[in-house]
Amino acid sequence: MTTVNMVAPPGTSVFNAKSGTQYIVANGVIACAQGDVPDAVAAGFIASQAPNSGASGLLSTPVPFIGMKNADGTTLATSAAAGKFGLSVTPGTSTGLAGEAAQGNTKTDDAVSTFVLPAEYVAGQNITASVNVALTGTGVAGTVTAQMKAFQVKADGTMGSNIGSAAQAIVAAGSTLAFMITGTGLKPGMMLMLELEAIVQETGATNPIHAVVNSIVLS
Repeated sequence: MTTVNMVAPPGTSVFNAKSGTQYIVANGVIACAQGDVPDAVAAGFIASQAPNSGASGLLSTPVPFIGMKNADGTTLATSAAAGKFGLSVTPGTSTGLAGEAAQGNTKTDDAVSTFVLPAEYVAGQNITASVNVALTGTGVAGTVTAQMKAFQVKADGTMGSNIGSAAQAIVAAGSTLAFMITGTGLKPGMMLMLELEAIVQETGATNPIHAVVNSIVLS
């Protein structure tokens, strides 16, 4: 059966179509049968142009590491430096970002990328930035966090305040951290500046540790 992802009106949890089919809203979306789409539209649902997308209308979209820059706009090097991630690329094996090694101190590294909201983005909906990150090394971890900041880039090149959610603790063995980008005021065609930041503190002062970012996905 052909279905269409429909974004539900705020506060809607159930939709009963005239066909007799009841739809339960999950993550702000229903998978609506083609024949029930007119009823759903009349009830305030909005069709997403992207199949299998969430409430934001976005398909899961990876952020390419090769396109990222240092926070000052310069190109990522292959090794981390003060305040900067290193870009690791081995074709056929892996790609990722590696932070500075912390040993008896704290290191903060940042990398940025731009993302233009596509036509299928549903205006005003929150966006999820999923960051898969881990720690490498045998040092003693103190406070270790990652954060995905986001800023709307205006027509004159200026940016608004951060609309990304707060920093989260990095799990040493690795995990995917979900950061919310607030969608209020956002529309298709707008540009976001994304800033990934990792803060790694090592307290043992004998062996180093550093953050490794394996993927960033927007949805």
